[in-house]
Amino acid sequence: MSIFLNFAMTKDGRVAAWSGFWGKLDIRRPEPANRLAYRLTNRPTVACVALSPDGKLLAFVRETGEASMLDLAPDYPRVTPERTFRVGTTKWPPYVEFTPDGTRLVTYVETEAAVWNVETLKQEAAWKTGELGGTMAALSSDGKILATAEGSYVRFWTLADGKPLGVVQMPGASSRAMRFSPDGRRLAVGTGNYEQLYPSVIHLIDAERFQLVKTFAGHKGAVTGVAFSPDGRTLLSVSIDRSARVWDVPE
Repeated sequence: MSIFLNFAMTKDGRVAAWSGFWGKLDIRRPEPANRLAYRLTNRPTVACVALSPDGKLLAFVRETGEASMLDLAPDYPRVTPERTFRVGTTKWPPYVEFTPDGTRLVTYVETEAAVWNVETLKQEAAWKTGELGGTMAALSSDGKILATAEGSYVRFWTLADGKPLGVVQMPGASSRAMRFSPDGRRLAVGTGNYEQLYPSVIHLIDAERFQLVKTFAGHKGAVTGVAFSPDGRTLLSVSIDRSARVWDVPE
């Protein structure tokens, strides 16, 4: 039985990828219609994956802080030494995501956010996000705003220059899952403790006024994933308590 740690899918749902322990990558795509089980040498844990908007590139970060770009060629995925770069070492899973236009890659490791050129894999910008170890990040759908979480603090930044926009302190456990609403007006933050089953909540933040709007309670364990419906009116959350819940998002 395979255990996966992270998941990515293109907006059209045509390409999906999973990552996990022992260097395992699982990729599914319709053209050609197949499933690719890819295993990295030395079998490191693959902590985070991201797909380019067109589904032709897969970026992933190992637990060691080394990142790579995987070319999803029609015949078979290829990894070349030139497409490997280092983003840093962290005790928390690193964050990686493509910008909506597919030209930049955003990473968040420990206390540093960075922007990379997809073609050259050269770092174009980087800034410190605080003093605590970061636990999660999220990029707005227009690619202009980055939210980072450190413990119970969520900070907002402009991606273009790393300018701080606002900060929200939330009650309770550390952030474990984050997602912007499609219009960028709301940010959902799932909290919890991975080691034990403590009641966990989802905080809904106004991403324009940087205020806590609502808290959803019901999960008995850490919230590991959150996602908005396309119209932004519904929120889905999943937890290590093996439950999924659907919430109504207030206007």
